[in-house]
Amino acid sequence: MDKLQFSFMELFVHVKELGELIVNNQRTAEQNQLAHAREVKELVVSNQRTIEQTLLEHKNLMLNLEDRLSANVSLITNYSKYEIT
Repeated sequence: MDKLQFSFMELFVHVKELGELIVNNQRTAEQNQLAHAREVKELVVSNQRTIEQTLLEHKNLMLNLEDRLSANVSLITNYSKYEIT
């Protein structure tokens, strides 16, 4: 084999290795994108659940507050009926 043939074979080997690296990097990038998308989706779902739970807690607190306010209004109304002037 002459020197030129040997250089072409070396070049071919390097090009082949470079191609394999590119393919592997592409696969890794795709896997990372999928993993990142899953993580983002999980965070969105988790945050949505937290928001829904917080809204439900606030709704329950508001209902409780309305009940107490209504009871206080009833007490004041009843007390006013018997107030001596």
